[in-house]
Amino acid sequence: MTEHTRPASVKADPLPNRFGAPCPIAVGDKVTHFQDGSVGGHVVFLYSEDGVAMCLVEQPGNPHAVAIPPWFLRRVGGDELAFAEQMADLVSVQRVTARTVLERKQQEALSHARELAGQVATVIDDLVGGRPPSVVPNDSLANCLEHALADLGEFHDLISSVGLLAEAEAPDHDTMPAE
Repeated sequence: MTEHTRPASVKADPLPNRFGAPCPIAVGDKVTHFQDGSVGGHVVFLYSEDGVAMCLVEQPGNPHAVAIPPWFLRRVGGDELAFAEQMADLVSVQRVTARTVLERKQQEALSHARELAGQVATVIDDLVGGRPPSVVPNDSLANCLEHALADLGEFHDLISSVGLLAEAEAPDHDTMPAE
């Protein structure tokens, strides 16, 4: 990561390590969407969703604040070059964080799946051998696997929707077999 001297026009994040790198957007900033400058509002809250940086933005005329990752926003006014450099650093760190969290969630689901598969394999061996099952697959383990898979899927969807999942890692829905 490149070290940059922050110009006075770039606000300091009061919690600079909350996202792994300083965020060039702060609470109170007036922002616009990076693709459509006519869509914007004020940042009212910064938070982390499973390690992914998010901004809560209040928009004029909308009673509900909208959650948007900071790299989808542009701050109104200020030093654009410093902003762009700082945002590039943040996105780079966020990609690493997303990959780490995704791998952790995959390993958790895999662990539950392997344990459940072992129990099911024992039942199959017993039944094939003409014996009554020596184990009954654990319902709570199946529930843990179900929840781990749901959590993994939701996180995968989140990092895909906010642009942190590289295209090579995203499933190719055009070549997936039909059910």
